[in-house]
Amino acid sequence: MGLGGLRFLYVPAADLERAREFYTDLVGLDEIHHADGLLAYDCEGFQFTIFQAERDTAPVAGSPEAGASWATQPGWQRPGTTAAISWSVELDLSSFDEAVARLQGSAGVTALHEEPTWVGYQSFPVLDPMGNTVELTCPER
Repeated sequence: MGLGGLRFLYVPAADLERAREFYTDLVGLDEIHHADGLLAYDCEGFQFTIFQAERDTAPVAGSPEAGASWATQPGWQRPGTTAAISWSVELDLSSFDEAVARLQGSAGVTALHEEPTWVGYQSFPVLDPMGNTVELTCPER
């Protein structure tokens, strides 16, 4: 069986504009679509799509459903205690530094650490507006 690879990830958001502010303005992903309740990014041939969901079916960051819990990721000792989907976004050094500075300066963004940590690569985990664990990474020092 010839597997062509993963091409799409679809994530619900109760507040699409907050998701857009986070991923476009703060993280700096390349937005390729924003209309009709969809927000999409091209990540080197992998499409990351966020879709508008009803508020009662998608958690809002800070709500009891979303909470402020961190997803379990292999290699993390703590505090990842929630069995949930999480992902990493790899950035080059200048993009990483710029994104970290924007995230640190943004009210309402919860970060695991105050500063990036070195774990074989630079790591800066944050919670997105939907309460998902998103680890910004950079292989450079």
